[in-house]
Amino acid sequence: MLASLKQMKSRLVRVSADLGGYRIAKWLTRHQPRILMYHRFSAEKKRGYMDVLQLRQQLQLLKTEFTVLSLSEVADALEHQLPLPKNTIVLTVDDGYADFYQYAFPEFRAAGVPVSFFVTSGFVDGKTWLWPDMLTALIDNIDPIHAVWPKNTPSELVAGLKHCNDKRAVWHPLNRFLMPMALQDKFVWLQQAAELNQYKITRHAPSAYKPVTWEQLKEMAASGIVDIGAHTVMHPTLSGLPMAEAISEVTESRTRLETQLGIKVKNFCYPNGQPEDFSPALARAVADAGFDCAVAAHCYYVTLHDRFSLPRFAVTPNPFQFKKIIYGVQWLSKRLTQSRQLKRIEREMGR
Repeated sequence: MLASLKQMKSRLVRVSADLGGYRIAKWLTRHQPRILMYHRFSAEKKRGYMDVLQLRQQLQLLKTEFTVLSLSEVADALEHQLPLPKNTIVLTVDDGYADFYQYAFPEFRAAGVPVSFFVTSGFVDGKTWLWPDMLTALIDNIDPIHAVWPKNTPSELVAGLKHCNDKRAVWHPLNRFLMPMALQDKFVWLQQAAELNQYKITRHAPSAYKPVTWEQLKEMAASGIVDIGAHTVMHPTLSGLPMAEAISEVTESRTRLETQLGIKVKNFCYPNGQPEDFSPALARAVADAGFDCAVAAHCYYVTLHDRFSLPRFAVTPNPFQFKKIIYGVQWLSKRLTQSRQLKRIEREMGR
């Protein structure tokens, strides 16, 4: 029933778009800047990646229909309460993968479109590779349906994994289980799971998950197209750390980037970036550290009311979903939902 309602809603959106709905949404949201979020890139279509052709088409549409500004320009306008151009869009990319340099950077440069690239400094230094990638590599190289899991894995989770249809279905519940753990505990669990299933997690990232190099970052920073931002040293969930350690992750990542690249790093990105992954106190600490702004990885709220907790919309290669984001359809939908929730809360408090 729920799936059929979602399909009906999607069809209605498509029909309304054909009847000019995109133009109406664009006009209604013309004063509401939207920040877009990318992660991985590939030469050809690949699940979970943005392929070069689709990225090229997205950038061309943005150049034609919108004003694409850098994150720093928007942060400066927000700080000084200055007006922004109508229909402003900001583009960001997370983590620091080599495929950004290989596939995406040439497209951004050719289009002359600015982009913020948030880099995990310890990833580039070879101190770590990202734990969700370790989980993916583990699942890809074992039989996860019949695997043996570490003793601290909840029995109900283990039982549920045996009923998963495929490896992708296994990844999500394991990711949810690992997410709240301290980073070192995640690494220990992953290593134990690998050993129990005769697989070895290497110290350095395999080629499919490798980071950019410092030389590549220098080239991109010098291009005037790519703004390098900080994304911590080791990509931990900051809310799970003592405040002093969390602040160290924030400040040391910027120091490392500035030392290596000879640039000023102005912007920060919270790892994972969901509401539970950082706190108002941590956002204040990021501001006190001298950053101009910080971005989250959710759009539960859509207004840019807090420079140190800016919402973002996750981009996919799907043209329909992309247009819903950039033309403001998704913004309006989220805003309407928030308004209804607020009214419900006000009614409940009034009782």
